[in-house]
Amino acid sequence: MSTFRRAVKWDESWLTTACHDRKDTKCTMKRKLQWLLCLSMVAIIVAVACYIDQSASQKRQGDMLRLTPTSFDGFYGEEQSTTLPGVPNGESRAYHWTKPESQFLLWPRTANNSVLDLGYLSPTGSTLLQIDQYPPVSLSADQNMRRLHALLPPSDATTIRLVQTAPQTVGGRQLGLIVSDVEWSALGDIAHTGDIWAYGRLLFGLPITLALLCGLGWISRLPARWIIVLLLFALAGVAILTIRSPWDARAMQPALQWLIGAAIVGAGLFYLRSRISFFNWTAVIVCVWCLSLLLFFNPDISSDGVGYYAYVRSTFIDGDLNFTNEFDPRQSPFVHTPTIIPASRPGYLINSWSVGPALFWTPFWLTGHAIATFGQRIGLNWRADGYDPPYIVLIALTSALAGLATMLGCFRILIRWFTPGIAAVAAISIYLGSNLLYYAQFAGSFAHSLSAATATWFVLAALLLDEEPPLRRWLALGLAAGAMLATYWMTALLLILPLCMVLRHVWRRARRGDVPGLIRLAAGVLAAGGVALLVFTPQLIVWKLLFGSWLAIPQGSTFATPQHSHLVEVLFGSLYGIAWWTPAYFIGLVGGVWFAIRRPWPGCALLAAISVYLMYNASLPDWHGSGAFGMRRLTSIAPLFAIGLAMLLDRARCYRPLPAMLAGVLIAWSIGMTLRYVTYQLPHEPYALRDLGLRPILLTKEPFPISGLLSVSQHGWFGALLRTPDSGSLLILSTCLTVTAAFTFLWRRHKGRGTFTSSQPRVIHDI
Repeated sequence: MSTFRRAVKWDESWLTTACHDRKDTKCTMKRKLQWLLCLSMVAIIVAVACYIDQSASQKRQGDMLRLTPTSFDGFYGEEQSTTLPGVPNGESRAYHWTKPESQFLLWPRTANNSVLDLGYLSPTGSTLLQIDQYPPVSLSADQNMRRLHALLPPSDATTIRLVQTAPQTVGGRQLGLIVSDVEWSALGDIAHTGDIWAYGRLLFGLPITLALLCGLGWISRLPARWIIVLLLFALAGVAILTIRSPWDARAMQPALQWLIGAAIVGAGLFYLRSRISFFNWTAVIVCVWCLSLLLFFNPDISSDGVGYYAYVRSTFIDGDLNFTNEFDPRQSPFVHTPTIIPASRPGYLINSWSVGPALFWTPFWLTGHAIATFGQRIGLNWRADGYDPPYIVLIALTSALAGLATMLGCFRILIRWFTPGIAAVAAISIYLGSNLLYYAQFAGSFAHSLSAATATWFVLAALLLDEEPPLRRWLALGLAAGAMLATYWMTALLLILPLCMVLRHVWRRARRGDVPGLIRLAAGVLAAGGVALLVFTPQLIVWKLLFGSWLAIPQGSTFATPQHSHLVEVLFGSLYGIAWWTPAYFIGLVGGVWFAIRRPWPGCALLAAISVYLMYNASLPDWHGSGAFGMRRLTSIAPLFAIGLAMLLDRARCYRPLPAMLAGVLIAWSIGMTLRYVTYQLPHEPYALRDLGLRPILLTKEPFPISGLLSVSQHGWFGALLRTPDSGSLLILSTCLTVTAAFTFLWRRHKGRGTFTSSQPRVIHDI
């Protein structure tokens, strides 16, 4: 009986094993079939992408006059006319005047011969047209519109130069010829040309974009079917765009490839971080800042920086506030010195810039003065006159350190509501994903990096005061407010933040009939106001000295008179629209609305401060700031944008690597924009940017110019020091390291005394 039972059990086990074997075989076959189907779909998608890319290269590429600044150089803005000679009467035609010498670049690559179709009018004289290295062709003068058809060989990029032999000057502009349109079309077939290598180069367009997108889905651990769906949607979108604008469909690929690659890097860093036990996010922020300093630090003074710097130099070198020699181009080594305007008080000049940056620079400037004096005594070719390298490098280091202070302050603000990881990523993204990097490392003589730092610590002081009300926090709020106002006057609009908080607590105490509490509240407000006024006193003295009044509007009354709003241009325009130039600000603005919905207090107060500041800036006649990189006045509300950015990153945590991917995209695009700007691949003249339109910003051959990064790092201060080290630079470097170490020590000491240094729940006390 036992033998029979054992046999039955053996038979049952055999049957079970056989069933499992059949199931495993079936599952294996199913997985193989799924992979075969996925590979087939990918092959079909790649084939369709190649066809779309090749078809786009063979269609006419019209509307070429709205491409990129690197494509068209020496063209004035678009104009309209219904009376161009040779055009049917009454027909409106858009055209551009060229400068005496102009050129444009045809790209992306065509694997075939192509035809250039140029509509032009040369009213003053003949024009020389040169294509790459080939001999120039003369276009004779004519009083009617003419068309030029030129056969071009296959090329990566073809440069067309137009040189006017007899330019004329009208209305202060040197004019060459009129160009009404430029069209570009490919000819022939790949099989006929035999250029197999050129055909292979086509695969680096749309197909490589889809391959990167597939890699992004794989590293994000999406199911295979969702990756296929994502690729199909992307392919369908590009196909629709190809039908409408074939050039756009091809020209957008470099930017898409770079952004997808940045997202892949961000996801990779996320998974690397998940395998490492690491908690010191402050060290990460400091390391990011050190890397940006080594790559981009470029001390220089020009334009508005001359006005800010004049205070400290005139005070310590000349012993007065007469800026005649600082503003005189013949006596100053700086470029773009301010216009000399006599002040109401005899012997003084108008200085329209704030005195706050000079106050922050003073300790560093005095250190530079000591270095310059010491260097002069040991035989270095320096003079203690305020213009030699020690002064410039040390004050630029001040603004660079202000960038670090902004990141650290944002981190301290954000850990109130978010995890330290999200807070650190948001703080780094708001620095690298906006124009803060530019004003901290490239334009340190401007006030904007210092303004961002003081505004950050003002917001932090207001939030700390809202949580707990000791006298020292009232004094800290007054100190931060005074420093912020002295650095940049427009930040007075941010006082709405503590005002909302005070009104909230006044209402609470009044409802309870808490008279002693109201008295303490009033005493705290008076204490904070007194400290702020004391810190702001140097600016009041300067205004009294130069303008004869304790309060003044140095730029004139028209500067502060709101006109019609330019909010759409501020958000989406080609002229510094924050959606394209500083994407971290735009994402932070959207997230700020979400934060106010999820946390009505203090979210509504923060959103009110953003709205008032943004709307006021958008209503100014000079809303774009007349130059520099991006909306420079918005650096002052960077900490408020950081809160909204952290909110979106925190909500994206449920999708695992999505926060890191988003941060990577923001940082990559913004650094690319900065490099394009500092290497003059984007115009510096504001109205030239406005005339070019939005497509030049989005459609570019190099969204992240690697050559520009190498050039900037090599010609930066640290790059020059490594190439040609000298005793003077080494002396300055040793001083900078000492100053940085002292700053780090003070920060760590202050952090140890801080009220909140973690993201643990806190008890909120009423003021």
